[in-house]
Amino acid sequence: MPENTALLNVENVHVAYGRRRGRKQVIDSVDLQVHAGEIVGLIGESGSGKTTIARAVLGLARVAEGEISVAGEKVTGFSASQWRDFRRRGVVQYVFQDPLRSLDPDVEIGDSISEPLRIRGGLSKDEIRAAVCAQAAEVRLDEALLDRFPAEISGGQRQRAAIARALITQPKLIILDEPVSALDAATRVQVLEMLLSLRSDTVGLLYISHDIGSVIGITDRTYVLYRGGVVEHGATRALASTPQHLYTRLLIGSTPTLSGHSLDGVQRRELRAELETLSV
Repeated sequence: MPENTALLNVENVHVAYGRRRGRKQVIDSVDLQVHAGEIVGLIGESGSGKTTIARAVLGLARVAEGEISVAGEKVTGFSASQWRDFRRRGVVQYVFQDPLRSLDPDVEIGDSISEPLRIRGGLSKDEIRAAVCAQAAEVRLDEALLDRFPAEISGGQRQRAAIARALITQPKLIILDEPVSALDAATRVQVLEMLLSLRSDTVGLLYISHDIGSVIGITDRTYVLYRGGVVEHGATRALASTPQHLYTRLLIGSTPTLSGHSLDGVQRRELRAELETLSV
């Protein structure tokens, strides 16, 4: 893959659900890129299409128009067998919002983390165990927890385990879908700090969230999604300090701080009403 090629390139992608007559456009003309070494934010309210984009990248939502490439491979148009091979190689990994639901409750944590390696094959049991222990240490998960079940550890520990499982195949791209929204405030900060410590020149992270605070704290660039379309994108800090689109202004102005919101209730309602008059 050429050095300047994006690890993830989403170009003019459209996704629609339903049959022809009742077809609903969910994603409309989205362009998005993630390069190696970057943490890129994708932010929007519930129903804006954030998770649908992730599903399209993983081949779980059909792309009606446009192209998606991951690590230099064009994945749109893959057959079922091509998708199976691609996923088995672990080029892209996905971290879900709720680790208690994504981790099998009847499987020990260490076995859950090792699953991608066992699927890919080629390693002995000792090699797999050594890789799991090393990966657990990297995400600051105590090795003693590897022999426990998901219900026997905390939410933050479960999310660290889920992230360790995503990292175990040394993927090029990691998609994190609301990875801290199910955690309490203190644990959320710990997991975000851990994610920052995992930054690598060879890996790109797509961080999906509805929480502008965590996006500002962790990402380099951000795409703002509204009604299935990207309405604004750029360097996260610049976007947060001088938002251009009404929806971005509403997102940032609605974020609670110790002194309240930067926009009061009347201002937020006025912005929302103005947004309703706009097309994306």
